[in-house]
Amino acid sequence: MSGEMMKKIVNILGKIILIICIILIIGYIISLVVGIFHSYNNGVTKTFLFGGSLLGHNDTVYGKEAINLFLSQSHFNFGIISMVGILPSICIPIFVATLLKFKKSFPKKVIKYMIIALIICIILHIIAFNDFIKYDIQLIVLPYIESVIISYLIARVIFKLSSEK
Repeated sequence: MSGEMMKKIVNILGKIILIICIILIIGYIISLVVGIFHSYNNGVTKTFLFGGSLLGHNDTVYGKEAINLFLSQSHFNFGIISMVGILPSICIPIFVATLLKFKKSFPKKVIKYMIIALIICIILHIIAFNDFIKYDIQLIVLPYIESVIISYLIARVIFKLSSEK
């Protein structure tokens, strides 16, 4: 297989992954909007984590209280998805595609600072995991910062390989 054919295959696969990632994010936003309307009309059951009882009957709430309960459950789910890195990893192809549009953002000096920032983020992650209660917001935000840094490093490699040819 020639190098040109391989490049076309990689470009097609990259576009497919980018489209899938965009569809997943749009699907998540649509499910949030539909969930708000569904919770308002059909109600939400209070679970143990969100105001319900551990043993016994859990109440179903309707209206504005149901929306507030649904949003708190969605915020919790968003935090879990972010913390384990699922949503930030879905965003990486989008970040890479966006960064490749700005070709002037790849000077050699920046790479050193990006690697230092990634190491600092990893250290902060370790600290946050050791004391989960204090740093729960940090566990949600850090994966996005790390995904932007990793996206920059990937985009820089792609830019470097394409500029060599």
